Amino acid sequence: MGEFSIYTLIVIGIVGVLPYRFITYKHRAVYLALLNIFVYILWSGAATIVLITEIFAGWATYIYISRKRDSSKRKLYMVVLIIFVIAVLLVYKYVFTSFIANKYTGILAFTVPIGISYYSFKIISFIVDVYLGKIEGAKFTDYVAYISMFHQIVSGPISRYDEIEPYFHKEISFLEFRQACYRILKGLFYKFVIANRLSLYNNTVFENYKNYPSISLIMTVFFYGIELYADFCGYSEIVIGICELYGFQIRENFKQPYLALNIKEFWKRWHISLSNWLKDYIYIPIGGNRKGKVRQKLNIFIVFLVSGIWHGSTIPYLVWGMWH
Repeated sequence: MGEFSIYTLIVIGIVGVLPYRFITYKHRAVYLALLNIFVYILWSGAATIVLITEIFAGWATYIYISRKRDSSKRKLYMVVLIIFVIAVLLVYKYVFTSFIANKYTGILAFTVPIGISYYSFKIISFIVDVYLGKIEGAKFTDYVAYISMFHQIVSGPISRYDEIEPYFHKEISFLEFRQACYRILKGLFYKFVIANRLSLYNNTVFENYKNYPSISLIMTVFFYGIELYADFCGYSEIVIGICELYGFQIRENFKQPYLALNIKEFWKRWHISLSNWLKDYIYIPIGGNRKGKVRQKLNIFIVFLVSGIWHGSTIPYLVWGMWH
């Protein structure tokens, strides 16, 4: 993610927590929702319209599903919303960036919504959980604060509504405050001391790889793996730390993934919130391991195909997903 995003996240995240701690419980979600929208406008003013549109579409669907008793109609409303959210995601993240933005330079950063993949997944998980009866009596302000939470909107972790809503009424202890500060500092070290320093070497070699010996290329491949991990994990640590300052306990995103013994174990350690989301909202609904070994393998293949498409719009990402 860009340096502006990191600095904005840290400064507004830390400054914004001061009034949050003194606001009454019933107004905290309102404050956080307004703060989230404000930060999102700073990042991408025009694209905020897309975020707000999807938020209201999700809430309208929630109202419909909550009021209907007919299972078929409830399912229809859910499916329509999911199709709408996925269509918007595909148009902006793949069609728009591949065709329009290539012809009109400068329009990409102005229009394409930042973090659209993450808040799209959060809207889908919210409405599926509503349909399954896991969420009842949701409040609009809690819902908006959850979907638009600027700490997570760029690169996750992808949290669930029931992980966020209860913590609007929670105070943090000194030990929790210290732990939050530790995680923020740890993330800053990963990002600025490890990832940014390695990127200087890696980018130099990548840009002129024909002029370097094979040992330098091998080292760069190795260092890039470390850079990628330190950058992404560092961001996740910062996000988790800032969320803890607000009292939210969100799921972990990395657990020493490079110590995994195989691909299966790797995806239980790398970007854990995404892996769990794909398992809960794609793998299990399409059958999981309930329909025999052949179908199970096909379901796994479909999940990682989706993962490849989600990560990028080019053929290499598609192949990468299928290979995994």
